[in-house]
Amino acid sequence: MTCNLTITQKPDFALLASLYAVCFEKAWNEAELVALFATAETFAIMNEQAFLIVRLVLDEAEIITLGVLPSARKQGIAFKLMQVLKGFLIEQGIKTLFLETKAGNFAAQRLYQKAGFATIALRKGYYHNQDGTVEDAMMMVLTLSEDNNSTV
Repeated sequence: MTCNLTITQKPDFALLASLYAVCFEKAWNEAELVALFATAETFAIMNEQAFLIVRLVLDEAEIITLGVLPSARKQGIAFKLMQVLKGFLIEQGIKTLFLETKAGNFAAQRLYQKAGFATIALRKGYYHNQDGTVEDAMMMVLTLSEDNNSTV
């Protein structure tokens, strides 16, 4: 699989907003994405089929969101995003990577477990869905080291 990915603090916001709108029922628009990237600590890893948005804080990082177009899913792109992210964060001296995902999003949980994450907590009623339901969030963490980046 060829997967050219770009790491950037100034993504093509129109492309990112269009990808986001296809990937999620509650999408951020272009202006919201511009505001999100207003801090120097926020960056994206992306191509025309997928994106990963991350924020750095001191020696920690948090995955804000990850999306892959439905037509490009199950091709390893999300895992490749994770591998590129881990390599980049290790180069930046980041020690810990956090994320939250819906408790019912088993595909995401499998991806993150495959990438080395462990579940550390549950946030009750964290996500508010379009249909008015609420969903718990699984909090996950990955301790970064050269050892868990050997597949990049």
